[in-house]
Amino acid sequence: MNKLHVLLIAGAALVMAAQPMIAQHQHGGGSAGGGGSIPTSNPGTSDFQKAIALQATAAQSAQVRSWIESTAALSARLIDLSHMSETGKPSDVTNELEALKAQFEDNNMSNNEFAAGLSTSQRSALKKHVKRLGEASHALAEAFAEITRASGETPNGALLTKGLQRAMKAIATEQYEQQRIADEMGVKG
Repeated sequence: MNKLHVLLIAGAALVMAAQPMIAQHQHGGGSAGGGGSIPTSNPGTSDFQKAIALQATAAQSAQVRSWIESTAALSARLIDLSHMSETGKPSDVTNELEALKAQFEDNNMSNNEFAAGLSTSQRSALKKHVKRLGEASHALAEAFAEITRASGETPNGALLTKGLQRAMKAIATEQYEQQRIADEMGVKG
């Protein structure tokens, strides 16, 4: 073999060896046969897209913050009513209960409005939290019905105390799920 043949064979070998590297550089992957491949999905991209789809709008962020504050105020009022039912006059308990019912109805309406305002992708991603929130709201409604019945019978009785305890447990669950939703949606403060 002459020098020309050796150079042609060596050159051909270099070109064939370089082809997978060029394909890999251009398309992010390669194969031994020399053909490049373009990745069809990237797990990091799908996580990012999910996070963006779940992100709260400015209006939703304001609504969530207001909603959390309202629920905290309702919780504080429940605690006050619980103390009042132990030590206060029946007329004070009855008046406080009326104010508490109005606040509960507002809170319940806020829960429903929030759930209705979620996008399809948000609703899907938050499904378990929204479900638990609905269950807590339902338990809270039942507790309020129990409180109302008990206050009509004896404003300072054991049934009222039991209803208040159930309501406080339900509202604690509601607050927990609200905070999980806020965290998932990227709502701060």
